[in-house]
Amino acid sequence: MSVKVRANVYSAVSKELLAEIRAWAHKKGYEVSDRGRIKAEIVEAFEAAQ
Repeated sequence: MSVKVRANVYSAVSKELLAEIRAWAHKKGYEVSDRGRIKAEIVEAFEAAQ
């Protein structure tokens, strides 16, 4: 049996990358705060767009 475990998105993400993701999300119309957690769906969309 295989178990898929999702790693914590923030464990290896720098502050600079988080700022870049937030800026991208704002530009694309996502609602994201200037501080705190970024939804996984936004991070995934950012990664897919790269």
